[in-house]
Amino acid sequence: MKLTHQTIKDIILQVLEDMDLILPLPLKAEPTSPGEEPPEVIQESVEEKIMSVLLKMKPERRASIFNRFGFVKQADVTAKIQSNILKNISNINRAQKGDL
Repeated sequence: MKLTHQTIKDIILQVLEDMDLILPLPLKAEPTSPGEEPPEVIQESVEEKIMSVLLKMKPERRASIFNRFGFVKQADVTAKIQSNILKNISNINRAQKGDL
């Protein structure tokens, strides 16, 4: 098989579709020919599909995806804020006593 740019592109698209990283084209809700109306009912929205995939993942894998895009849990943010507040209070108390 001769590898051309188009062949490599097709292989990459197929792998991405198989790994559920991209949606196959044409989408189910898209018309397949010009002038054709799209289907009226879409079974699952993109957000619902993403949520279902995320819920099926292991917690470690899900956490790595969220970390990659800079999302953190609210509990983690709250814990960091509380830790910083307590540290600042401790520093203020130490400074008042002349320890700093």
